[in-house]
Amino acid sequence: MSANASERREACFAELDAAIERHLPGESGRALSAFARRFHAQTPVEDLEGRNPDDFYGAIVGIKGLLERRDAGKPLIEVFNPQLDQHGWLSSHTIAQIHHPDMPFIVDSFLMALSRHDLILHGMHNVVLRVERGADHGFQGIVDEGGHEEVIIHAEIDRLDRSEFPGFVADLEATLADVRATVSDFRPMRERVEQMLRDLEQAPPPRPTEEVAEAAAFLRWLLDDNFCFLAARSFELVDLPEGRTMRQVAGSELGVLRNRSRSSRPLRISDMRPATREFLLEPRVLHFSKSGTRSRVHRPAYPDYIAVKHFDAEGHVV
Repeated sequence: MSANASERREACFAELDAAIERHLPGESGRALSAFARRFHAQTPVEDLEGRNPDDFYGAIVGIKGLLERRDAGKPLIEVFNPQLDQHGWLSSHTIAQIHHPDMPFIVDSFLMALSRHDLILHGMHNVVLRVERGADHGFQGIVDEGGHEEVIIHAEIDRLDRSEFPGFVADLEATLADVRATVSDFRPMRERVEQMLRDLEQAPPPRPTEEVAEAAAFLRWLLDDNFCFLAARSFELVDLPEGRTMRQVAGSELGVLRNRSRSSRPLRISDMRPATREFLLEPRVLHFSKSGTRSRVHRPAYPDYIAVKHFDAEGHVV
């Protein structure tokens, strides 16, 4: 940082310190000043300049309060239009704040949610802090080592009417739930693919050698960090009184599919469209398709479906 930029940054914090001293003198005020410098350590000086010091103070109070209120490890989402009598500061924008255990995909997925709601981002600050918490998960302080890594996002977005808050917050909650499911099930999803690879190598299905080798090479490529695993589930073909049926294996859902309200319903093979029936029953180890729903995690794309089929001794898909 140039000397000029450093001086400009310090001038911004000096104005904030003066506002803090007016509103919150003493040790609490000094702690708030230190927190503000830590939170905005990477904020470009251009984003700090020109702010009303009292509004800057109110925003920092709210951000620090967010950090102190989260309990039991639960994520916290707040969306509000700042009011002087309620929040102590004003803004022409709606404020969206998230406090969450740090993990991949959070910021990208939050920005995707804004895009889904056609909301413009006017400013955002996000920082990962190491937080010391007690046995009851109560806030004890910010530390340089140890503690829990927690991310805070403070975003200024297009002005929303209060009636729009519940739908937007619900989408953010669902998005973050999908992020947590994706991250927490990353290892189990990889292990499932690793088991498929072992099965292909140790007990090859009754398919041409070249096809099996190609499928194994592709699974190894997936496992070499070339694929973002979002979800997984297993299906089986069973003979029921009403006919041969494809049904989901109970409890096989991983990743974002754990958050769906219900499992895929059983479907008789005879009721399927010809193209679907061919996709399922064609004796090929690998099949590919696309999801009809955009992902809420990582990238706003239609995820790839990769089907790895299992066969009986006669070479029929099971």
